[in-house]
Amino acid sequence: MILHVITTPSGGGAEVLVRELNQRNQAQGVESAIVFFSGDGRSLKPNEVSLDSGARSVSNIFKLRSEISRLRKQHPDLIVHAHLTWPFIYVALATLFLRVRLFYTEHNTYNRRREIPGFRLIDRFLYSRYERVICISDGVHKSLLSWIGQGLSAGRLITVPNGAQLHGLKVRTPVNDRGISLVSVGSLTEKKNFTVAIEAVSQLRDRIAEYVIVGEGGERTKLEDLINSRGLCDIMALPGWSDDVEGYLCRADVQLIPSQWEGFGLVAAEGMSTGLPVVVSDVDGLREVVGPESEAVTLVPEYQSISAWVNAISEAITKCEKSGPPEISMAASSQAGKFSLDKMVSGYLDAYGMRNPKQSILLFVVNCPAFFISHRLTIALAAREQGYDVRIATGPGEQVNAIIDHGFYHHLLPLSRSGQRFWAEMKTFMEIKRLFKSLKPDIVHLVTIKPVIYGSIAGRLEKVPSVVAAVSGLGTVFLADSMLGRIRRKVVLTMYRLGFRHPNLRVIFQNNDDRSVLESTGALENSQSRLVRGAGVDLDKCEFKEEPEGTPIVVMAARLLKDKGIREFVEASEILARRGVAVTFRVLGDVDPHNRSSVSTADLEHWKKTTGVEFLGYREEIAEQYAQANIVCLPSYREGLSKSLLEGAACGRALVTTDVPGCRDALEPGKTGILVPVKDPVALADAIQELAENPTQRRSMGKSGRVLAEEEFSTEKIVGQHLAIYRELCK
Repeated sequence: MILHVITTPSGGGAEVLVRELNQRNQAQGVESAIVFFSGDGRSLKPNEVSLDSGARSVSNIFKLRSEISRLRKQHPDLIVHAHLTWPFIYVALATLFLRVRLFYTEHNTYNRRREIPGFRLIDRFLYSRYERVICISDGVHKSLLSWIGQGLSAGRLITVPNGAQLHGLKVRTPVNDRGISLVSVGSLTEKKNFTVAIEAVSQLRDRIAEYVIVGEGGERTKLEDLINSRGLCDIMALPGWSDDVEGYLCRADVQLIPSQWEGFGLVAAEGMSTGLPVVVSDVDGLREVVGPESEAVTLVPEYQSISAWVNAISEAITKCEKSGPPEISMAASSQAGKFSLDKMVSGYLDAYGMRNPKQSILLFVVNCPAFFISHRLTIALAAREQGYDVRIATGPGEQVNAIIDHGFYHHLLPLSRSGQRFWAEMKTFMEIKRLFKSLKPDIVHLVTIKPVIYGSIAGRLEKVPSVVAAVSGLGTVFLADSMLGRIRRKVVLTMYRLGFRHPNLRVIFQNNDDRSVLESTGALENSQSRLVRGAGVDLDKCEFKEEPEGTPIVVMAARLLKDKGIREFVEASEILARRGVAVTFRVLGDVDPHNRSSVSTADLEHWKKTTGVEFLGYREEIAEQYAQANIVCLPSYREGLSKSLLEGAACGRALVTTDVPGCRDALEPGKTGILVPVKDPVALADAIQELAENPTQRRSMGKSGRVLAEEEFSTEKIVGQHLAIYRELCK
């Protein structure tokens, strides 16, 4: 059973949201109820009760403890879910020494507790009482993480975007020949900043027929006095809270939301669902709901400035006059459609460890969100199309937003690619284990070395039904020849053996060399391993195009790591320069300060000054860069299966690479490219010179490479192989 705790049924965003959650949980067969501190004299629905106390009354602690203890006897698996400040504090205290699962939803990017000296330590204790803290937006997540810091483990802090009660679309009548109608919905509090909106309206009264603020709160008297003093009584109304918010929204032409901060602009999504354009403060919690500036959206960065609001409201009126109601209404409704209550409810059930029994949960665990986007996104999208409930867990990074934008629930883990501090790594392992325990996935798909090792062991301990471990390459640990390197290799192999004892496991390799190494050590059985050649190449993006004319260009797309062969590539350019061979060397990639194999910034600057190599930095448009080149090169020391080489072949470019695992698997020697010995810049220069001086040979290789990519490395083929592995495990 789920017991929601909130102060009162009266109010806007959070209160409406909790009541909606309660009803929808019950509709899905999940027992659910709400406890209010005060009923505010309103009629309560079934499964809603009031403690009949004030919102801040200390007696709530004892009344809550009594109610929770009573319910625990009937429901041993009781979940108590707190919302807003006082329930957050009182639930944490009322349940001390009670065995009950606690959840809390953080609804705002700011609260006044953060202004109290020393309260950060108290807050850390209170937050630590909760199994999961659910943030309603990315802005709330960032704000809370900044406030709590290391006091709250990353695995406990998750984001479930709010959903909104979306209404039917209503196309407004043109505003050209009439005064405009404005509406705001929200509590009459300082946070909502309605004084600024009223001041702005007083300067535009000739263009405004009506302004209604639907809501109630402590600033009512102050706002009424301001309305009277500005002579706005004939056009303004404060009707209080209403059960017909939709009616007010549909009757208006523009919605004003002048909040100083928001957790999630619920009322913005509700208003826009009716086709209502909005003028909103450009703050976290609103910005991500309404989207970028458009004909339906006017953002106000200087939200405390009356003149800024005067200009913004004027601009919104002009947009209504120019664009016309149909275009504006469709744009607003389309943006609001991104926020579904059903999706939000599913996210909450997921956080509780409940789910639709008809769907299998597939959880990807990847160290870096950018790597998931570049190498596993197409597989995740295809799995979702096949009916899997797909979830993504990664370390932090800019591409987390891209994962969420694709409609996936994201779980943040304290994963780092290169960290080796014992206690930090133990924390990472425990967070992965905790995630498996709460989410109860049917399949976990582990990608890259740390997720594979930690996740496979955690999967055994938490009895995850099926585990897929993708060994993208054995990495630098298998390249080192030092004593320390050999010790590290032995430790890693031991951990592989521990994890790979899972009874329902498949280990995906991208090349046979890596597969043979691990099988020969006894880390896994041959029956557990599968060969899937890479992450797939999007043949539509990597189009075949004829080579450009002029001086041949050889391009290397990789991070500037020593074991990617960047030094050999630069040396080869110098060798050919001394020979007088006209070739342009180009590098797409940056230094990687988190990788011990990275060259230094000083090395990079030295090469820029002393060599003719063009360093273009990181580029996303790899296919476009390959189209401008004649040869694709990667002199790496070892790979899983190089995606840059596969994309080069798909683009119809001859390849030059090293005769090592993961590189030689990307070509047919002599037919689609040339293999050279590893760490041999002279041989590398010879191969590049051969192709540079023989355009017929390299064009033939490029065409053959395209055919090979179509036959062996297409995204469709690779995705199909992954889906087959999932089906095999779920039999």
